[in-house]
Order: sequence, then C-alpha cells, then structure tokens
Amino acid sequence: MSTVKPLKTKNTDYINILVLCLCVTAVFFVIWTFTGQWPWKSQPYNSYILQAQSWLEGRLDLGRDYPYLELAIFNNKYYVSFPPFPSYVLLPFCALFGTHTPDHWIVLALLCLSTFYAQRLYRLMKGKPEDEWVWVVFLIAGNGLLNISLQGWVWHMAQDMCFALSLMALYYAHRGRGGVALTCWMCAAGCRPMVVVYLPYLMWVLYKKEGRLDIRRWLKWLIVPALLAVSYMALNDARFGNPFEFGHNYLPEFQRAEKGQFSLEYLSKNWSDLFRMPTFDAKSGRIKLYKHDCQAIEFINPICVMAGLALAAGLIRKRMKPSPEAVLLVLGAAAHLMIVLCHRTLGGWQFGNRYIVDLLPYVFCGIVCAMPQSRAYAALCRVLCCIGVAVNVVGTILVYGHWI
Repeated sequence: MSTVKPLKTKNTDYINILVLCLCVTAVFFVIWTFTGQWPWKSQPYNSYILQAQSWLEGRLDLGRDYPYLELAIFNNKYYVSFPPFPSYVLLPFCALFGTHTPDHWIVLALLCLSTFYAQRLYRLMKGKPEDEWVWVVFLIAGNGLLNISLQGWVWHMAQDMCFALSLMALYYAHRGRGGVALTCWMCAAGCRPMVVVYLPYLMWVLYKKEGRLDIRRWLKWLIVPALLAVSYMALNDARFGNPFEFGHNYLPEFQRAEKGQFSLEYLSKNWSDLFRMPTFDAKSGRIKLYKHDCQAIEFINPICVMAGLALAAGLIRKRMKPSPEAVLLVLGAAAHLMIVLCHRTLGGWQFGNRYIVDLLPYVFCGIVCAMPQSRAYAALCRVLCCIGVAVNVVGTILVYGHWI
C-alpha cells in the first residue's frame, strides 16, 4: 500500500462534499416519501436517550422496565445492554431536549459526517478526485448502511456512529494524527466493540508515518483513549460487577439461548445465510427477499466483490508478497467477520447484512489503497455501484413499507 502526502482542502472540495451530502440526502428523501419514516417523527426504540436521561437524573439503571426494548436485567434492575459511547454523545442533547432528543436528525448528521470523511480518505489515499463520487456514493448508499441510517433506533445509531468514527480513525491515522486517530478508534469501540481488532493496523500505519518509535509521543496519543476505556470499564463494573460486561449476557434472549451469545456452533448456519440468494417465484415472476438476518452479501453489499478483486489483483501484482499493513488490514477484517459469524443472530429484522456494515470503512480503505489502475475495474465499479444503490433503496422501501 502506498502512502500519499496530505492534500490541502480547497473550497472546491467542500463544494464537492456538500453536493455529495445533498445527493445522499436526496436518496433518503425518496425513501422517506415511500415509507413515511420522516426524520422529525418520534420513535420508541430510544434506549440511548433513556440511558443518558437516567444518568442526568443520577441513576445507572433505567428505573423501570420497557418491555419493547432489549434491556439487561441484573439484580432486579433494568439496564441498557449496549456499549455506552452513543449515550455519552447524547448527554448534552438530553440536557437540552430531554427524551425528545432529535435522534433521527442525529443519525442523518452522522451519515453526512461519514460522507465527508469517506471523501477525505479517498482523496488522501488517491491524491486525485478521479472516480471519487462513484466510490463515496458506493460506500454510503450502495450497501446496508442505507437501511440502518433511516432512523435513530438504538441498534442503528450505534452502528452509524461507529461507521463515521471508523472512517475518521482511518483518515487521521493516514494523516499521522495519532492522538485523534486512536481516540476516534476507541470511541468507535465504545459503539461496536468488535472494531478493536483493527488496532494493529492503525498502529502500524501510524508507525510508518512516523518512521520511528517515539515512546513519549505514543504515550501522549494514548491518554484520551485510555481514559475512555477506563470509563467504559468503570461503568460496566458499577452496573454489573465486571469491567468487561456491557450487559448482553443478562439479556433474556441470550440467557435463554443454549449456546449463549457467541458460539462456534453458529458459524455454519451464519456462513450459509451470509450468501443465501433470494428465491424466485415463477408464478409471479418476482424474487423473494429476506427481512431477517443475512442474504447474498455479493448482491446487497457489492462493494465486497470489489474488495475481493482488489485483493486478488494486489496479490498478483506483488507476487504473493503483500505489505505488512495489507496483511494487518485483511487479518483484522477476517477476525471481525469471524466474530460476527459466531454471533447467535446476524442482525435480526432488517434488509441486507446489518452486521457486515461495521466492516465496510476498513474494506473501503483497503480498496482505495490496493485498487488496480484498470479501466475494466473502474467500469465494473460503476455497474456494481448502480446495482448496490438500486437494490438497497428498493429493499429498504419494501421492508419499512411492510411489503415483504
């Protein structure tokens, strides 16, 4: 993987980013009109808001049960079972708006933030705007991120926040901004803990940017991430008596599961579901899409196909001698995927492959670093981008409109 010196941001870059954000918003406008999921509507799945509000009121638990939410039950008290960083972000909003915090608008803002950093990362790595629009739209609107960015449900907000923070961590790591990069990474881990597997890659990138190991500088970079990690562990210990327990093991769903939340026994079925193709109804002439767990990753997330081709091309070019950062990135993604496939479910009710979305910032970074300079590759990217956007727009409308 080659490194490129950071480019100075020009006014035209900001115009391009603004237009990209407007394009993504236009896609969502189409979905909003067909589903009625407008960003000003209220929604009941606001666990992070309830948690932040409870903290402001001096409680670690929620004070009572909310039967429609996934809550951990410990010592007859009800807790939010998800990693806490989104509630950190929501604290000032809850102080202003209480339980009426505009979570849908926050998710839309996170999507625009992801668009901004996807464009910045692409420009930083490639050094030129060629195909910039295609790749950014591909990443933001051509996969399952579209489905989980429609509203601020608790499950989706964590993923949207992790997605944006992961892109930020990658961008600042490749800029050599170690303190910011590692802080963004730790914030992302406070949303989706599985992204901890990318720490070796980020550290190697920073080491290569530095050209030497400066212990003092690294210790300085690690201060804020360490404080965040301590805050997560202290909160876990105060609630569940275990610094590494976020509460999922106390969810009734996983307490009922014979194999628990994670098990190798789930691997075979999940791997099969990851690639299951939609079925075809010969009588109606329509395909049947799934709305529970995974389906056809190559169909829903075609950017993964481009990643596979970029990896293969890179191995051929370098005669099976990839760079250390390429190895670390691939190993991180493989470890991440393995953890996902060993989970009891692959995301529940959804359209697409919700858990796979967490990998995509790192997949995108790998593609940008390793993509072949080929007209055929660029042409295939455009085709698959169109397929990805069309399939995810239609699928999201069908699922939220309850037509499948």
